[in-house]
Amino acid sequence: MTMAEGDGLPGLIQKGKPDEVGKLEEAFNTMVIELKDSRKRELDEEQLRKRLIADLSHDLRTPLTVIRSHLYNLRKEKMSDEGAGSLNLMDERISDLSVLMDNLLSYNLLTSGKVTLSLERKDVLRLLRESAAAWYPLWEREGFCTEIELEGEPLYWEVDEIWFRRVLDNLYQNIMRHAHSGLFVGLSTELRNGVQVIIISDHGTGMDSGFSIKGAGLGLSIVDLLLTQMNLRWEVDSTPAGTSIVIYSS
Repeated sequence: MTMAEGDGLPGLIQKGKPDEVGKLEEAFNTMVIELKDSRKRELDEEQLRKRLIADLSHDLRTPLTVIRSHLYNLRKEKMSDEGAGSLNLMDERISDLSVLMDNLLSYNLLTSGKVTLSLERKDVLRLLRESAAAWYPLWEREGFCTEIELEGEPLYWEVDEIWFRRVLDNLYQNIMRHAHSGLFVGLSTELRNGVQVIIISDHGTGMDSGFSIKGAGLGLSIVDLLLTQMNLRWEVDSTPAGTSIVIYSS
């Protein structure tokens, strides 16, 4: 059992005499064969799932683009306030679906090992400020109050800049979708136990008390995957008065 092969499973053993030990050896070999067959089916099903997700995500983009273009044309027509509200709702749901497809593709790539992060020494406070500036018009349009306290010395971490920005985007999207009622986004940095951390907070109703990464949505699962690959840690501090995401270098 301890002599594992490349797949992590034990190899077959040479059968000896046809006695009780020989029967045990035969049963062991049968078990190993069944385990290897099960592992192969599992890998084949995983590859099929990833191909289906990739194909589905790509195939859905074209009809969604067509629908959005027709929604844009409909906005030019005269309609009641109720009709305009319905158009806005459809546009929001299509945007949510686009985000979901992006997350599906990203999760598919990350879990299949097809993405190699390029870690470089970057000032993450600068990346936070730039990301906040890009999101600010949307926050302002939605009526969010923002508190951004990212002044001070640069904070250098080894990150992949593109994927770190994706982490921030996913966290902001999570606030927009699940903490919109609080109409608040806070970005800050502070020293905790001698470690400089960044904090992204909201004033929503909080996450469920049983929150775990395993049960989180795709957006937060991607956050967890990316931060782990960048050797960063994150913690969630959530109460009915709001949620704070704390990120720090491990």
